[in-house]
Formats: sequence, structure tokens, C-alpha cells
Amino acid sequence: MAPAMYPAKPSTGDPPMLTADQTIALFEGLRRAQSQGRYAPHKPLLVLLALARIQRGETRLLAFAEVDQPMQNLLAEFGPTGAAKSRHYPYWHLDRSLWQVNGPATLVRRALGATPNLSELREDGVQAGFAPEVDAALRSQPALLVRVGQRVLEAYFPATLHADIAEAVGLDLTPP
Repeated sequence: MAPAMYPAKPSTGDPPMLTADQTIALFEGLRRAQSQGRYAPHKPLLVLLALARIQRGETRLLAFAEVDQPMQNLLAEFGPTGAAKSRHYPYWHLDRSLWQVNGPATLVRRALGATPNLSELREDGVQAGFAPEVDAALRSQPALLVRVGQRVLEAYFPATLHADIAEAVGLDLTPP
């Protein structure tokens, strides 16, 4: 059985091209979990990791197994104590206008609040990545990718961590 996509969108060939402003707007205001007055860095870190993959010319979709260890390392270094235990949350909970999740229909059709556990994401071959139109815009406009990366860093992390985080995810913020 072919993997399902969440949400199921009809394919019309090439994704529609987003403008730079439309693309940036999708990254504005990532909804993040909050605990004891601190916002979780999970989603911004995953976004930066995915941006770096695009910059290196890697595939759009990545299996959870490919992101599991890098997210664990990033959260151990840049997140609050215990954050690495929930490293799979952003992979599942990023805004669906920005992020696409593919996998078995029984899994991806769950209610958004029904987060799969680490084993389900690994064993069921779940893949995720930026939505095709977001990916296409970022790949076709390297300067836009750098702008998005800079804006995510500025919005969600103190300036003192920007260079360290960019290096840790492998993102080159030098304008093309």
C-alpha cells in the first residue's frame, strides 16, 4: 500500500511558485510549546536543519531516522533540560502549510494531537519535509533560504547563539 500524505492534496505536476513574501510569511510565528515560561526550540531547530539540507542539495523528504539523532544533539545543546525526549514532536506538529508528512494512512490520518511515538515514526517509515511549494521556492532562490534562516534565528534564539546553531545544523548564512 502506498504511503498516505497528510494532508492529502491533489497533485497538479509542478508545485505553484511562492513569492519570497509568501514563503517568509509561512515561517513567521511558528507555534511553539511553552513550559514554565520558556518556549520550546524544537520547531525552529528542525526548520533550520531542513533549510541546511536544502542548501546542501539533499532530498526534500527525510525519514525520521535521519533527523532523530541530529535533533537529539541539537536539543541537548540548545534546548532546556529534557527537551531531547520530545525531539519527534516538531517532525509531526509543524504547520501543515509549511510541512508535509508522508507515511502509512493509519498513522498520518490521526488527529494532530495524537503524536506518534519514536518507534512508530522510525518503524513505519514516516518521511517529512517542507511542502513541495515551499521547498521549490527555497531551492530556486538561495538568497531567500538564507533570509529565512536568518529570520528564524533572530525570532527564536538569542543573537549570541546564532553562529553556533547555524554551524551545528550546517547552515551557511553567507548571502549568495
